[in-house]
Amino acid sequence: IAAEGSTLARAPPLLRVCSYNVLAQTHLETHSHLYRGALPDALDGPTRLARLISQLAGLGADVLALQEVEPPVFAALSQA
Repeated sequence: IAAEGSTLARAPPLLRVCSYNVLAQTHLETHSHLYRGALPDALDGPTRLARLISQLAGLGADVLALQEVEPPVFAALSQA
């Protein structure tokens, strides 16, 4: 229990939750016609993974709810 007047007594606990759709590489490749206007490096798996790791790290989330995460991406994120 925080002492009255302390910062802890005034500030409510904060939990940052983020939901993020990764866009599975399989879907991107299967439906490539949907991404014709995208820059080629934006569609490249390794480039997308590096950007994803950077993006997720910058969110400062306590809980990440990720959608369309394929096993290799999950493994890479688990080690990042």
